[in-house]
Amino acid sequence: NQGIFNQRSQGLEVSDVFKESHEAYFSLLRLFSEKCGQLKSDETVDFNPVMSSIQNMIAIIKKDDRMLLGLSNAPYSYVMHHAGTPVSELIVMNGINVMIYSLKIAHEFGVADNHLGYIGVASLCNNIGLLDSEGSDNKEQLEKLRSTGQYEMSAKKYVKKIRIDDF
Repeated sequence: NQGIFNQRSQGLEVSDVFKESHEAYFSLLRLFSEKCGQLKSDETVDFNPVMSSIQNMIAIIKKDDRMLLGLSNAPYSYVMHHAGTPVSELIVMNGINVMIYSLKIAHEFGVADNHLGYIGVASLCNNIGLLDSEGSDNKEQLEKLRSTGQYEMSAKKYVKKIRIDDF
């Protein structure tokens, strides 16, 4: 039973893989966007649901990563159409896409399963320091900000607010 790209589909129907991956991707996209909003206003933010979604993504990547890798390359317009709500391209969408690739690479290199969650959270939050500048449409300005001390202070401020049990 050959799947897409002449890879074995491991007994999974492509439509099942697509549906599971699509639901997981957009569920995490909306959840992470919501949590980023909470980080801006709340003292602490429960990231346990995010970690649960990351664990689900890890399971999908281990099983059949083709559709998640495809979604991580989808144009912004496609993602916005299916997200149902506006999300930050540089913080949320980029975070999820970097997370998918990071987890794929880590898994392929044989990183221990108990470390994948850490890699997932770290890569998901790779641009979290831009939350203070969110709303700026100037991507060049935001990219320059990433190399400043202000960005590092902002990132640390938000990371301190994240609460994940047993992490």
